[in-house]
Amino acid sequence: MAHSLPGYHAAPSAAPTRIVPAIARVIKSIRWAFEVSRLYRTTGPSVLTEDRLRALTSH
Repeated sequence: MAHSLPGYHAAPSAAPTRIVPAIARVIKSIRWAFEVSRLYRTTGPSVLTEDRLRALTSH
């Protein structure tokens, strides 16, 4: 999949070590954004206090 990207000529052995953490970071941020928006929709803005956001960002 990665080798089909235009201009991507890294060695196959080096690709996963750079791509996997990047994908994990993206997934984590998408999950976090989804969780925040779900909380916001279900309970309203009052629940999104600083403590709640800090708890979400800690993991």
